[in-house]
Amino acid sequence: MRIILYCIITMLFLTMFSGCITTEDSHNVQAKLTPMQLVIEEKCREYYLDHNLMSLSISVVIDGEVTYCNFGKTKVNGDEVDEHTLYEIGSLTKLFTGTLLADMVNTKLIDLNTPTQTYLDEKRVLLPKFEGKPIRIIDLATHTSGLPKLPVGFKNSTNPYADIDLDDLFSALNGQSLFREPGTKYQYSNYGYALLGSILCSVEKKSYDQILEDRIIKGLNLENTKVNLSKSERKLLALPHSITQRETDSWDFKAYEAAGGLKSSAKDMGNFLLAHLQSPEFPSFKRTIELTQRIYYDNEKKMGLAWHCNFLHGKILYEHTGETGGYMSYIAIVPDCNTGIYLVTNCKKNIRSLGEDILKIITTNQESPNNSNGGIR
Repeated sequence: MRIILYCIITMLFLTMFSGCITTEDSHNVQAKLTPMQLVIEEKCREYYLDHNLMSLSISVVIDGEVTYCNFGKTKVNGDEVDEHTLYEIGSLTKLFTGTLLADMVNTKLIDLNTPTQTYLDEKRVLLPKFEGKPIRIIDLATHTSGLPKLPVGFKNSTNPYADIDLDDLFSALNGQSLFREPGTKYQYSNYGYALLGSILCSVEKKSYDQILEDRIIKGLNLENTKVNLSKSERKLLALPHSITQRETDSWDFKAYEAAGGLKSSAKDMGNFLLAHLQSPEFPSFKRTIELTQRIYYDNEKKMGLAWHCNFLHGKILYEHTGETGGYMSYIAIVPDCNTGIYLVTNCKKNIRSLGEDILKIITTNQESPNNSNGGIR
């Protein structure tokens, strides 16, 4: 009852202060929006204002419908953001890498349980083992390889990955040691995902952007999701800012592109959410998505292929956060509720709690006994 009352109050409020919420098939359709969509917009608006964000861009999927909310500007005195505005998505890139891996497993180009060294030239790089136990592909994908987050000697800077190429990555790996058996303990590793990405590129004999284009971008009808932007695409990029809204540096990637190099938009990430919620719009991805959402590691953490797995109202929730020098992002899906959310901001402020709050509102309402059709409408 409280949720329904809140929806009614919010609708009245928003008729006086129209926002920037749109749906997949129309713009400025305030009268057509559901009470829940209006609640989501007001929740996002409140967070954007209370936390003094430079901008906030969101995609929400409920029962196959995508809703976008956008607030703020690309920079001080810049353009207003919309669902086509590009942002660095940081480690959400790993979900694309995990999806690529699943697709290549599905087409039998790579095997999850094969030792990683099998796909590498021993003359160029020799991976460490622990008491004879090798790092497998699945260990890289679930952050259980035993590799640290970053190699010894990694230098933080305003653009920390820009100059690290494949030779640098392999040189670090040649000097790396393992202190536990791969597959036995979770330790988040950009290092491991950089290695995984390099293997996918080597197997396909293509660049990361090209594999992404061939296996994901075309199939999901994504417009501008890539590592390397053209001059015209850069004009769509919301510029990065510090926590105090001071403009800062964008990050560039070479060897670590598969760990954190992608830029994307709310529009594209809406389609990515739909695919991972098994939308009938993308039937060819069904088997690939199933592979990403299996639980491959179940100990102190539960891991799919890049997805971190938790629970919400007793239902499994898959999630990931992203961060670069001047951006923060969050994505989560609850397949049993056919619900997902993506959020990003171009300043160094955490927005995960907003995403979690919105998911709780949606899923709580779906379970309400007053909601006879089991949906939000």
